[in-house]
Amino acid sequence: MFMNKVQALIATLVFWSTPLLAQETIHSASAMIGEEGLSATEEMLAAIEKPTPEDLFVLGGIRFLGGVERAIQTRWKYGITTESSSLPLLRMPIPSNPDPDPFEPQLISDIFRSALEDMAAANEALTMVGDVPVKATLNLDDIWLDLNGNGIREPQWENVSNYLPANLGTGEGAPSSPLVTFDSADVAWLQAYTHLISGMSSAVLAYDPTDAIKRIGDARAQMMEFGLSPDWFGDQADLLDYIATVVAALDQEPDAELLQSGHSHMLKMVGQNRIFWQRVAAETDDSNEWIPSDSQSSALGLEFPEGIGNSWLEVLTEIEEVLEGKRLIPHELMGNTGGINFRKVIENPAPIDVLAWLHGIDALPYYELGPRMSGEAWWRFNQLVGRRNGFLFAVLLN
Repeated sequence: MFMNKVQALIATLVFWSTPLLAQETIHSASAMIGEEGLSATEEMLAAIEKPTPEDLFVLGGIRFLGGVERAIQTRWKYGITTESSSLPLLRMPIPSNPDPDPFEPQLISDIFRSALEDMAAANEALTMVGDVPVKATLNLDDIWLDLNGNGIREPQWENVSNYLPANLGTGEGAPSSPLVTFDSADVAWLQAYTHLISGMSSAVLAYDPTDAIKRIGDARAQMMEFGLSPDWFGDQADLLDYIATVVAALDQEPDAELLQSGHSHMLKMVGQNRIFWQRVAAETDDSNEWIPSDSQSSALGLEFPEGIGNSWLEVLTEIEEVLEGKRLIPHELMGNTGGINFRKVIENPAPIDVLAWLHGIDALPYYELGPRMSGEAWWRFNQLVGRRNGFLFAVLLN
């Protein structure tokens, strides 16, 4: 009788303490982000004298998200809604600002220059984690970006969970759990993402578009003064200006050091991705996973097809081989037994005249015979995840 009462008491204590124990596993920075935002939380974590690996991971994550936040704040303030761009930081959809400040030509470069600094700061914290075990649980409902910079949380469009690809391919539902436990594998995943954005940012800055933007903008204004109207392009006038800007920006002497730095970042991105999948494969738990192995499930509520890790690594391997010049980029007008050595392009950069490259005359110095990239790995990946979902999974897996 006495033992039954003791067992009942223990069971009751365990039952009522379980939510408290679960709550204690959430990193303290999670709630602070929800209440005070990223900047205040970053200051708190950066001031810790002896940070834990979890502190450092969360600090790196906050710096990463802070970089995204700053980029979108700039876009909001100046009405930059270039969602047709393929570049990170410019393509994320945001509501239109009804009263933007006047656009300035240097703003695009400013976004990517700031991103380089933010990604370096994030990567510094993540590198300090090392390869020790990490268990940092965050509540996704706490995470938000102050996208319009007013300091007020507006859940309808500033919650990060709004942008998660939950139930990918259906467009329905929400994450199965707001809790995600980030581990040592996710440290490598986030480092890979810092290198991806740094690589893209370096490439943009190497062909700084500021002068091209000014030229196209001034020309458009003059056309309007002469009574010329872009109306005959319909709703494609902005797209035409965008294409003209890209073409003009490429046709200038690039910053070779920035190009080579960007190339290095992209190789590091592939390397960190490999570390990520190695660590995922070694995991034996199944606890609120961000990106799962074949034996785990995702806290995001996504169905990850079996074998997705190996399939994505095949895609990355082909990307790496192109970056290293081991596989050549096909040029349809220059034969099918060779192609462009991308590494040579990086080592000996020059202005890119798009028409001359299409013709082949400017591509010729970089052309050589050898094995070409086939795209078969990307085709197989798309077949695995579903053709409509290939890009979205690629963004998630990076």
